[in-house]
Amino acid sequence: NPNLAWYLKRDAWNDDGRNYRSCFLVKEKNKIVLYFSLQCGLLFKCHEKQIQGIIHKESAGETRYYIKDDILDVTQVVPGVELGHFCINDSYRKRKKEWKVQHGIAVYTVGAYVFYKFIAPKVKEIAEVAGSQFLYLFCADDGTNRLLDYYVNTLNFSIMDNMACVRSTFDRGLTCLTIKMERLKDDLALFNDMEKAEKIMDYLHCNNSINIYQARREFNVEAPYLLFNYLVEHEFASV
Repeated sequence: NPNLAWYLKRDAWNDDGRNYRSCFLVKEKNKIVLYFSLQCGLLFKCHEKQIQGIIHKESAGETRYYIKDDILDVTQVVPGVELGHFCINDSYRKRKKEWKVQHGIAVYTVGAYVFYKFIAPKVKEIAEVAGSQFLYLFCADDGTNRLLDYYVNTLNFSIMDNMACVRSTFDRGLTCLTIKMERLKDDLALFNDMEKAEKIMDYLHCNNSINIYQARREFNVEAPYLLFNYLVEHEFASV
């Protein structure tokens, strides 16, 4: 999508400078691998998804929405963080024969690795100092559902349900995907534990078993239940 590259070249610096959106480059040496952006956002619950106080007008093929008396009547405000951009450098990917990253005992796509290595920790940090219940994004799928499936099956996002969102015209028509902050923190903890899993595997070669309390104490494992379930599911060991 040329617009995404153009945004990085033309608008990202100004948006970051005026605190509208924070933009980040992920690089390997001097090559840009991906870029992403974060900004505070808002989801909300309303009466059966019928938003009160909005006048809907259509004219000359254009749809406009107005808020009556500066009031948007909702039943619950749901704070969140929006992942505004999550963009791969296609020219970089074409230069790489293998678009994978080995992380401990697991292999991640570069996008998933960047998501857990750089994006999820920043979102977690935001949630620790301000109210934030969801991370959400607008999925710019090309109609094949491949990108949608990637977010759902690889990064554990879900299609937004029982909520509504405020979106710009830029995101009109795109599917809003969300992930609960608790789930994101669990997935991040499992990612961080993957490097420690190798040490646990070495330990198991010399011992018959290891329990959750040992793993947490001796190896500083953040989410032993999740890690052990992963090991058993992938038949790495009997724990």
